[in-house]
Amino acid sequence: MSGALGVRWGPEASVVEDSRAVSNLIGFILLFSVLLLALAGYQAQVVPQETAQSEFEHHQTVQNDLIEFRNAVFETATDDGSSFSSSSVSSVTLGTTHPSRTLTVGPPSSAGSLRTTDSYNVTVHNTRTNRTEAVPTRFVEYTPQYSEYRVGSIWYENSMVYLDERDRGTTEPIVLADQQLAVDGRAIRVIPTQNEIDENGIGSASIEKYAADAVEQHPELFEAETRRMQITLPTRLNGSEYWDSELDNSVQYTIDEDAYESGVHELEVLVEPNIEINTVGFQSGPTENPLRSPNSADGGFSDANDAEPDADDLQNAFDEMDGSGTEADPFVITDDYELQAVAKNESTLKKNYTLGTNIDASQTDQWNDGDGFGPIGNESTPFSGSFDGNGYVISEPSVERTNNDSVGLFGVLDSDGQIENVGLESVNISGDSDVGGVVGTSSGEVETVYVTGDVDGDESVGGVVGNNSGTIQQLDATTDVEGTENVGGVAGYNNGDIMTLHASGAVDGTGNVGGLVGENNGTLSGSYATGVVDGDTNVGGLVGDNSEDLNDAYWDKGTTNQDDAVGDGDDENTKGFGDTDDATPAAKMIGEFDAEDEMRDLGDFDTEWRTLEHPDDYPLLRR
Repeated sequence: MSGALGVRWGPEASVVEDSRAVSNLIGFILLFSVLLLALAGYQAQVVPQETAQSEFEHHQTVQNDLIEFRNAVFETATDDGSSFSSSSVSSVTLGTTHPSRTLTVGPPSSAGSLRTTDSYNVTVHNTRTNRTEAVPTRFVEYTPQYSEYRVGSIWYENSMVYLDERDRGTTEPIVLADQQLAVDGRAIRVIPTQNEIDENGIGSASIEKYAADAVEQHPELFEAETRRMQITLPTRLNGSEYWDSELDNSVQYTIDEDAYESGVHELEVLVEPNIEINTVGFQSGPTENPLRSPNSADGGFSDANDAEPDADDLQNAFDEMDGSGTEADPFVITDDYELQAVAKNESTLKKNYTLGTNIDASQTDQWNDGDGFGPIGNESTPFSGSFDGNGYVISEPSVERTNNDSVGLFGVLDSDGQIENVGLESVNISGDSDVGGVVGTSSGEVETVYVTGDVDGDESVGGVVGNNSGTIQQLDATTDVEGTENVGGVAGYNNGDIMTLHASGAVDGTGNVGGLVGENNGTLSGSYATGVVDGDTNVGGLVGDNSEDLNDAYWDKGTTNQDDAVGDGDDENTKGFGDTDDATPAAKMIGEFDAEDEMRDLGDFDTEWRTLEHPDDYPLLRR
């Protein structure tokens, strides 16, 4: 029923009002549902992302903390205080808290742990006195306990800090601070770390580091006449994961993988006696047989190979070489003293040798009052054994015998003698007559060799051999050669066989001057020259004075600055490219296609030579 004003009364009015109320309620519920969904999405998507970002930033902080931790260990170990009782403190931020939230739920604080591992031994062995000392050391591991950010542990070992993600699929560690173990090829720095660390939580952990204030002296271990020390270090990383690329050929080393049941390896390093070893303890001084090498204030020990070797030194060096000197079991040379010991007497000059590592011979310029290394073999007792470099390099040998004949790293090579598979870098060789970068006078075999540096003399001076009546083959000579008469990039005088080689060093003389040979009375084939040649009489891009046939020999006219292959004599079967007015490499001798096509008679480009894609590169020998 309706009233006078048209207002509806009764049950109908109640239904309308209830419908409006229900609509409002449904709208509120829908709005609240949208809000809940938004919050749920925020909780599921944004909160984890923000948490991961926070944990990532904390991890960056921890990385910096552990690098500072490592630096503090190093500074403590290298303190030169008279009592050697220094200490230092560094902090590591173990964990992090996350911002509080009003409408969403944040994760709990992210903790972390800093702990030392079980101890492993560092051993130091004196090869002369046979004295060995073992010093316990521990690795340090930081392990994060993050909610969202997934990352491996950070480790400190052997003066390096690295992130270990190998359990997550990486093949090698991510190095944060590189090792300072190998200072160079002649020095090793070892810092054993002792005592336990066991910290866990979200705060900062302060770690004190103490150097030993009193250590037992070990005169037989750090004995003054020592030439080599053998150091064995525990490491979690094998060769392919780190050490092969880091140490390379700078030091002689081997790795015993999985030497411990825990999977820890042993890195064995053989070095000259320039070793620094100092023990550092965490939170207190080290007490587990701490070891410290003598420092300069204590008198120390000499880096013996800096001084010239005397007869006793050479005998000791010879006695320490592995091997028996036979063809099947050659003596193994590992340093410049042992190399010099080859020339010790007539008996040692008949033995067989191989290199066991690269040889740093830079100290030889101080030997023998500046005369340097003593050439191996002479006219009365030539070298008649074999010398296999095994692919290693002898760097910076110095032989300065300006009043002597037959001067080189090897003085005289007998017809039974052989030198092969070795690189000689930055040689400094000077003599009078018959002077060479490898051999002064040779009637033996020199093959698969490369040599760089400077060779100076008077007569018969060559970048490889001064006076050759043997065989020279398969080599590269990049030596700058200077002399007076018979001066060549490979041989000063040749009465033997020279084949399959390349010379690119500058050659400067007076008479009989050639890019390959000064005076040739032997065979010369399958070779080419590119180094500048300068002289007064009988000057050629290949040979100064030639009396024999040349076969398949090439030269670059522009880079040698020589129009003629031979200064005087027969120049058949030779070919020059380029123009003396243009000192850039001749186009037909370089690159991937032109060189092989134009110099096809140089040799077999499948087995002996190889061309390079780079347009300015000459052919190289295959090795």
